[in-house]
Amino acid sequence: MASTITRFFQKNIFSFILVSYAIIMAGIFYDIIIEPPGTGSVIDKYGNIKPETIMKGRHNGQYVVEGICASIFFVMIAGGMVIVDKSISMTEADRKKPLFAVGGVVATSFGLLMIYFFAKTKFGF
Repeated sequence: MASTITRFFQKNIFSFILVSYAIIMAGIFYDIIIEPPGTGSVIDKYGNIKPETIMKGRHNGQYVVEGICASIFFVMIAGGMVIVDKSISMTEADRKKPLFAVGGVVATSFGLLMIYFFAKTKFGF
């Protein structure tokens, strides 16, 4: 009984920390204080207006959608690492161990790759 209650509280605390991490990484405080637009627009060389979701060249500014997308990818990285850790603690007899390991590595790698593309687009390196 006590271990069930402890496990329940551990999952709740982990969920609370993960949601708090996502909200902070999304830049919710910046969005509340500065009130940036959801997306922007840029005029291309032909004079057409195109939507822009990443605020290029501004290191200390972001659109709302940009922050939410980056937050999703940061949570994907953290979740992938948790899944890899879960697969390491599984027994060898468990047939889901390779699936968990591959899924965690794929989620972590995809999240890191997308954050790299975000940074490359935003900062132009």
